Amino acid sequence: MTPVKGIQPDELEKVWPRVAGLIASALKHSKRGFCLAEIKEQIAAGKRQLWASWPGCEAVGVTQVDAYPGSRVMTIVAFAGKMPPDWRDILRRMEIHAAELGCNVIRLEGRPGWRRRLPADYRPGLIEFAKVIP
Repeated sequence: MTPVKGIQPDELEKVWPRVAGLIASALKHSKRGFCLAEIKEQIAAGKRQLWASWPGCEAVGVTQVDAYPGSRVMTIVAFAGKMPPDWRDILRRMEIHAAELGCNVIRLEGRPGWRRRLPADYRPGLIEFAKVIP
């Protein structure tokens, strides 16, 4: 099982040089227009969360949690890197954390190719994949 770590804001400066390029590569495919500096600022401020395979940081993800009327949603806004064979362990850790935060949906924004890689309980939305967390 690939260990995954939620990087805390006070650890960001130490880890950033290892993950910035991966996040930048994921943002190239984003339709939201996020910029790398903005992502870093928001992680440092605790508004977004940074996840990494640990200790090598070969795969990374960035999430954010938003509250809507009747739901709380964790969105994976970036996911990139050299995915280990058990990369779904990283996804599962994000799902567990989302549930701990009271989220009832986890959503992934990404390219259509994610449809082939995601577990079957992720359903395509308009331009995203979403999974209801029980």
